[in-house]
Amino acid sequence: MCILQIGELVGHLSDNVTVKYSEMPWKQIKGIRNVAAHGYEEFDVDILWQTLKSDLPSLRDYCGKIIETELQQSESD
Repeated sequence: MCILQIGELVGHLSDNVTVKYSEMPWKQIKGIRNVAAHGYEEFDVDILWQTLKSDLPSLRDYCGKIIETELQQSESD
């Protein structure tokens, strides 16, 4: 369910945000949500597990940095 929610939220990011913070593969994050939600193909649970263990922590850290950067910029404006 977390993958579904993350993919949904990524889908609501503006183009400005995804371009400004392009180090994350936003399109692929949204894509994995679509595969999990709609079952376009057989979903490989090993890939899902690997994503959760290795990619999700990186996404969490990156989003934390985005939030910190944006807060600092809004405070200086």
